[in-house]
Amino acid sequence: MNDDLIARLERATEGSRELDAEIAVAVRSLDTEGDKSLPKWAGKNYPIWRARPDGRVECVHTDGTGSLNWSPLHYTTSIDAALSLVPEGWSPSMLSWGHSRLNDPNDMVHASIVREGAERGGKLIEDYMACRGAATPALALCIAALKARG
Repeated sequence: MNDDLIARLERATEGSRELDAEIAVAVRSLDTEGDKSLPKWAGKNYPIWRARPDGRVECVHTDGTGSLNWSPLHYTTSIDAALSLVPEGWSPSMLSWGHSRLNDPNDMVHASIVREGAERGGKLIEDYMACRGAATPALALCIAALKARG
């Protein structure tokens, strides 16, 4: 489901509002900027969701009438917003820069999340989702969280 979006995030050199909107559509997030959320009925009454080129999310009725649009959280540029994508029952496990020096522009960021209760030593692959080599910490968390969501 999220494979194309994950591939775009892996190739991204920085976060963007367009990617934020695509993530919000993929996870059906009603969260908006400014610690606000749209009412839960909005997602049910407006079943067609799409990311707009201006970085906003839009949802419409099946017959094309009526719509809602909003500015989603800054998933790709905010670690706090990216953490909100981590599915229930999962926890961040690691966030680090690669093996070279900090502030090295060629270095990449790694992130991983682990299913709560997973055995630390002999984790099964489905209990552990990682991103190795994203451009920013927020992008790395977004990738790992979307992988965990399936």
